[in-house]
Amino acid sequence: METLTVVTPCARPQNLPRIARAVGAQAPWELFDYTWLIVHDWLSGPCAGAGAPPHPAASMAHHADGGSVAGHAQANYALNRIDRGLVWQLDDDNLPAPGFFAELARQAARHPRAGAYLFGQVAERRYDAALWAAHDGVVSPIPVLGKMDTAQYVVRREVVGPVRFALRYGADGLFIEDVVARAYPCVYVPGPWTLYNALRPAAR
Repeated sequence: METLTVVTPCARPQNLPRIARAVGAQAPWELFDYTWLIVHDWLSGPCAGAGAPPHPAASMAHHADGGSVAGHAQANYALNRIDRGLVWQLDDDNLPAPGFFAELARQAARHPRAGAYLFGQVAERRYDAALWAAHDGVVSPIPVLGKMDTAQYVVRREVVGPVRFALRYGADGLFIEDVVARAYPCVYVPGPWTLYNALRPAAR
């Protein structure tokens, strides 16, 4: 069974229960050897109040870095702890669209040598669950690597090698550009498979 680690750099612990419900509804542990690694950013908020891990498959760590931007130092900390398998970064304001994990499992089975799996993302700020199921939204038809959000790609840790996130805004796209540049094949899966900023306050 393929190994999958979901990484969540976290400065909004109040969102974790909702993420856990959205992920849990898809039961990724039935498809993968699955772990959810939550890395709290001590410098961004009262993470001491985050409580227990929101799911039995989740583990929690804490990492403080004064130079961190948008959770990138926490993402790098996670990469340093992972040595193999698929890695997906699900930020603390994003959600998987229905069927995401099943589609990832299908793509990984069809293309086991791919170094990265790239997914379309709903970019329009419309957050009704019925609209997601109907695939109603704005979807980027062609992946522009330098503009991709972390939730749009799943990478193989063995392929990532020494590549890490720069501690700057826009590092999401720079990271996947560097990974793909390592000359490994990648697969693009069109469609709204991830829900961008679905847990931002404007969504409520």
